Amino acid sequence: MINNNVATYWLKEKTSGKCYLNQHDFAVYVNPHLDEDYLAVAIQDQNKYWLSLHPQLYAELSINTELTQETAEPLRKHLADRWYGADQFFYFSQEALSALRLKKVPYYIRALTDADTKIFQSFCEASSEEDLDGASVELEHWLVYGLFSNGQLVAVASMYPWDEEASIADLGVLTLSEQRGKGYARELVLAICQIALEKGYQPQYRCQLDNNASLALANSLNLMSYIKWDVILRTND
Repeated sequence: MINNNVATYWLKEKTSGKCYLNQHDFAVYVNPHLDEDYLAVAIQDQNKYWLSLHPQLYAELSINTELTQETAEPLRKHLADRWYGADQFFYFSQEALSALRLKKVPYYIRALTDADTKIFQSFCEASSEEDLDGASVELEHWLVYGLFSNGQLVAVASMYPWDEEASIADLGVLTLSEQRGKGYARELVLAICQIALEKGYQPQYRCQLDNNASLALANSLNLMSYIKWDVILRTND
């Protein structure tokens, strides 16, 4: 079972704005309050596809007829080549969160601070740009933890508040390529998520649908797959 704050957050994300269509498997909303970086957001759960359009994009599409299931489906297909690339969102179940609160952070995992700038920079230099971009770990994030092996920083995880009102914190994790396959990322994610819980935040894990390594990590953590989320960015105009 998913935490109520998480469920409420996503219900609000799916249904904010003026409803132009709400069928059993497809809904369309026009929402002037979308994040300033987005022209559209698509959210898909197991049973339904929710499409939220910024008024700017809605006007650009020149939609001047009442939407129906038949007229809305071509709209979704028309936008197909503009999406950024869907993320899968995962959360711990209530039972898993209770168990996580009881775990102890291993001694070889600790918080990283500004005093670790050189160590963190060396870690980044040893990682590929693709890995760094995909993981989105930053020393300036709200929570940053590192896992050390034989005195070397081999994995980093960081979190930042995704939504303050719902107390959801998003995380990223990266392990040096030569250190993978040893369970470091799993240990580190559990540790930083425990710290987030202690601070009153629900951990959120997400990755792109084609990132098999991240999907495998989510599976090893027994995370619950919740929704898929995609955006059309303003920079794509």
